[in-house]
Amino acid sequence: MTKKKRGIRHLKDGVAVYIRGPIAHTQQSWSRGQFYEQPMLNYIREHYRGGTFIDGGACIGNHTLFFARYCAAQVIAVEPVPRNMQHLMSNVALSQLNGKVKFVEAALSNYSGRGSMQQMSHYPEHHNLAKGDTVTVMTLDELAGLAEHPITLVKLDIQWQEFEALSAAHNVLTEHHPALFIELVDPVKDRAPVDGLLAKYGYERGRKFGGAPTYEYIWRGNV
Repeated sequence: MTKKKRGIRHLKDGVAVYIRGPIAHTQQSWSRGQFYEQPMLNYIREHYRGGTFIDGGACIGNHTLFFARYCAAQVIAVEPVPRNMQHLMSNVALSQLNGKVKFVEAALSNYSGRGSMQQMSHYPEHHNLAKGDTVTVMTLDELAGLAEHPITLVKLDIQWQEFEALSAAHNVLTEHHPALFIELVDPVKDRAPVDGLLAKYGYERGRKFGGAPTYEYIWRGNV
């Protein structure tokens, strides 16, 4: 069986991925030999290097693979959906990047405990955190205990849990001052609360990427 028939695509510099499953938006980019959200990733590569990167909502590994190959000494890949995690782990292994990636099958929010992932009816590829007992829920401060280096960057794409996760990241924000890349699906409603929360820690909003969109937040110093 050829690699093409097996659904393997080679991107750049040894990164390879399996094309399978329902995550169409990412895999369409991979099928063209590109990373999804390539302009934002290129910007990150130019401006942020070294240390530990946290990929919150790692899905099937697009950002994790890029961070591990080009940017970070360590990537903590956090993904609560088991099917996505298996795909992610397969892609990291295929790209021979296991030594740089720590896998955490969990959801991020403002509490530690248990929950469940509920598939969204209007976005079947996406899942919301709900009450239940099928998935581990962690905070960013708890997750920071897994970091082997200073935390340089945190990316969050966690389906309307971004504010909650940031509200339980006091130690990360005050001790590490990482760059933040936060997806806000409804910026009209969500941007002001996130801006206000992060301003208390000395952050200001920077560039905007993509249509979702994702915002960069930069630490400018203690308030």
